[in-house]
Amino acid sequence: MNVQRKVLIVGAGPTGLTLANDLARRGVAFDVVDRKAGPTSDSKGLALNVSSQYGLKLIGVRTPVGERGMSISRLNLHWQNARYSSVNFAHLRGAIQSLVTQPQAVTENELISALLHVDARVKWCHRVTNITDTASGVSVEIESPAGELQTQQYDYVVGCDGKHSVVRKHLDIAFDGFDYDMHFTLGDFDIDFPFGKHEVQYFVYPDTFFILVPIANGRWRVVVKFSGAVPDEPPSVEDMNAVLARYFGKRFKLGAPAWISRAPFYNRVAQKIHKNRCFLAGDAAHLFSPIGGTGMNTGMQDAFNLGWKLAAVITGQSDAQLLDTYQLERLPAIQEAAASSDTSTQLICKPDNTSRLIQLMAPRFVNRTFLKKVLPSAHSGLAMQLTLAAMNATNTGVDVNEQNVFAAEGKLNPVVLHATNKLTLSECGVFPLAGPVFIVNQCALSNPQLRLRVQALFSVLKGISGAQVWFVSGGKKESAEAAVVQLPTNMPQRFLRLPAFLEADAPSSEWVQVVRPDGITLAVRKLSDIKAIGEQVISGLKIKNISNQTKQVAMYE
Repeated sequence: MNVQRKVLIVGAGPTGLTLANDLARRGVAFDVVDRKAGPTSDSKGLALNVSSQYGLKLIGVRTPVGERGMSISRLNLHWQNARYSSVNFAHLRGAIQSLVTQPQAVTENELISALLHVDARVKWCHRVTNITDTASGVSVEIESPAGELQTQQYDYVVGCDGKHSVVRKHLDIAFDGFDYDMHFTLGDFDIDFPFGKHEVQYFVYPDTFFILVPIANGRWRVVVKFSGAVPDEPPSVEDMNAVLARYFGKRFKLGAPAWISRAPFYNRVAQKIHKNRCFLAGDAAHLFSPIGGTGMNTGMQDAFNLGWKLAAVITGQSDAQLLDTYQLERLPAIQEAAASSDTSTQLICKPDNTSRLIQLMAPRFVNRTFLKKVLPSAHSGLAMQLTLAAMNATNTGVDVNEQNVFAAEGKLNPVVLHATNKLTLSECGVFPLAGPVFIVNQCALSNPQLRLRVQALFSVLKGISGAQVWFVSGGKKESAEAAVVQLPTNMPQRFLRLPAFLEADAPSSEWVQVVRPDGITLAVRKLSDIKAIGEQVISGLKIKNISNQTKQVAMYE
C-alpha cells in the first residue's frame, strides 16, 4: 500500500530544485522526479539576479549557490559600435550589488548539493504518465527507470517540467502567446575580448544585435540574433563569426565552443498556474525572450512564492485558501514580466536613432533617475511589487507612499534582505522564516504610550505560529537589547542595527511593518491601527484557528 506523501515536484530544473530546497528546510515531505537521466549538461540559463540571490538565502540555503560564478556589476549598451549608456548595479542599496552568471548546469548541481545537505534526492529517469484528482488529493502514475508503472498519492503536485510540461497538458491549460520571427544562436567560447570581465555588452545595430556575457575568466557567452525560424541544421560557429566580422572586422574570431545551441524567441504565459491541487511554475508556466535574462529568475520567484504557502497549509498553520493567492499574485507578475520582455525585445530588434530604446537609454539629465535607479532596480529583480489580496482589505486611508517606510506593501523588505546576510552568519535557524516578522523602531520602547501599543499588538497576535519581533535602530547604538528582553511576549525577539543605507528610510517609532516568510512586505501600519494590523495579518496569511485572535482584534474596534 502506498502512503500518501505531501508534494510531488515534477521537473528538477532550477525552479523545481529551488522549491525542493524550500520545502525540505520547512520539514515538508516531497518527491522530485525528472524524466532525464541526470542533471542537465547544458549551459542555457546564466544569470542569477539580485532578488534570486536573496531568495536563496531567505529559504535557508547556506551551501554556495552562485559563489563561484562571475559577478556582473554593469550592463553596457552599444549603439552602432559606440558605447551609448549603461546600467550600473552599484546604484543598488544593499549587500548584493551584482548579478551572477554561470552555466545553468552549475546552478542545478549546486542546488542538488544543497538538497543533499538536508538528505533529499532527485528521482531521475522517472516519468509522469497520468495525473488524476481524487477526493483527498492527487493520484499520480509514474513510470520507473525499469519501465514499471506505480501509482502514488500526493496532497499537491507542482509542474516545473518545462515548455513541454506534462503536468500542464494533463491539466488542459492553454499556453497562450506567440513566437517571434527570429531565433538566436548562443554558445560559450574561450576568447580574449577587450571588455570588462564583470560587464555584459549589448551591441545593437539597425538590422541585428549580439550580446557578450562573461561567465568565467576568459570564457564568454555569445548570443547572436538571426531572422526567421530555427533552421533544421545544427548551429554554426561560422554564421556567428560572420556577424561578428561584419561589425568588428577581423579582430575577433570564435573558436571551438564549450557549448553551442539554437533556440527560438518565445513569449508565452499559461492561462492558469493553479488548478485544484496542481500548480505550474517556471518554464511550464511561462516562456520569455532571453533579452534581460528574466526566464530562470521568474521561475525561481514562482518557487519562493509557493514554497512557504504549501508549508503553511500542510502544517495546519494556514487555511487552504492561502494557496489561491499563488495565482492571484504570481500570474499578474508573470504577465507583466512577459510584457516587459516583449517590449525590450521589440525595441532591441528594430532600433533606429529615434527609437524608444535609444531615447530611454540616452545619457541625458532628464534620464538621470531612470538610469541610476529605475533600470538597476528593474534588472536586479528588486523592483517587483505583488498585488496582495489583503492590501486593501482594511484600508484606513493612510497613504504609506508618503511616509518614511522601508518598503511598500507587496515589495521585498530591505530589512529582511539585509538580515539574510547578517543573521545567517551568526545565528542558526533564522531562515527560512516560519511565520511573519514584525519590524518595529526600537525607539517605540522608550515611549510609554507606544510601548503599551507594542505590547497590545503582540498580545493580539501571540498565537501566530513562527511569528518574530525585530526591533531596529540606526545611528548611535542604545541599550536596546535590555529593553527588548524586558518586553513581555512569547514571540522570539531580535535587535537589528540598521546599515547606513537603510537609516534614511527608517520609519518613525509610530509605525510597524509586517513581512511574510518570502520577504514580501505584507502590512505597513501605525501602531495605533491595532485592529487593522491584526485583520490584515490574519487575512493575508489565511491563519487557521484564529477565534482567539479574532476576539482580541475585535476589542480594538
